[in-house]
Amino acid sequence: MASIIQKVSNSRFNTELFRNIDFGIFNADYSKLLLLIELNDNSHNEYHRIKRDKKVHEICNKAGIKLITFYTKYSNEKEYVKGRIIKELNIADDND
Repeated sequence: MASIIQKVSNSRFNTELFRNIDFGIFNADYSKLLLLIELNDNSHNEYHRIKRDKKVHEICNKAGIKLITFYTKYSNEKEYVKGRIIKELNIADDND
């Protein structure tokens, strides 16, 4: 997250931004982040991961970044994934 969010504070440390996100969607010239995507497997049910995921959501909310989560225990078929992304980005699906 540290590569896409710049912390604005007097703190010397950006350690809370040293968290990995699975995917990012940007505009065509990569000048604007549009959406972050997290893929959660069963390990995200563990206490330390739940705590980490909550912090990631808080950081994204404060930064005004959209974040959606997909869970690996579900099939996440192509049309479902595409539909959630399109809905979150509030864009028209050209295939309709």
